[in-house]
Amino acid sequence: MNPFLFNEDFKLAEKLAAENSAMMLQSKLLASRSPFLLAVLKLHERDAAAAEKYVNLDNKKEGSEFYYFMRLILSAVYYLRGDIEFAVREAINLDQAVNYELNREQNLQIKISKPIVSVFRKFYSTIQNTTKDQLKKELSVLNQEINASLVSANDQSPNSILTQWINKEVSILMSKK
Repeated sequence: MNPFLFNEDFKLAEKLAAENSAMMLQSKLLASRSPFLLAVLKLHERDAAAAEKYVNLDNKKEGSEFYYFMRLILSAVYYLRGDIEFAVREAINLDQAVNYELNREQNLQIKISKPIVSVFRKFYSTIQNTTKDQLKKELSVLNQEINASLVSANDQSPNSILTQWINKEVSILMSKK
């Protein structure tokens, strides 16, 4: 695992979430953050079907960043299913939506979302547009970019649990023969 990640114990988090998921999903305090957390934990298990069960694109009351993050989860579900074209399309659409919001207003949460969305788009584009011979090299470059952002990060954006998932996927792909 990457030494720069602050939240590495996903197995323990998944165990605690599984034991307490009903309470989390009913919590008014956690609201739509619970499905988000549970979905991302399922992504870390590489369980696309279970992650997708928590995706709710109808709930926008928590703010646009949670809507965008749910769409990132949906893109990850497409990726894990092998539907890279859908993952790329979702990431492009999401990147455009975030850019639109940034131009409309300088909301801090949208500023935080932008680098996360960009990493997803770059990851999927690398997977889709790189030849098999060059994939490890391109993923290594992406891995270095992600790790550099994690080292220098003084805010939550680069070290998002979603960015950590991408970093984990990059490592998995780089380790394949």
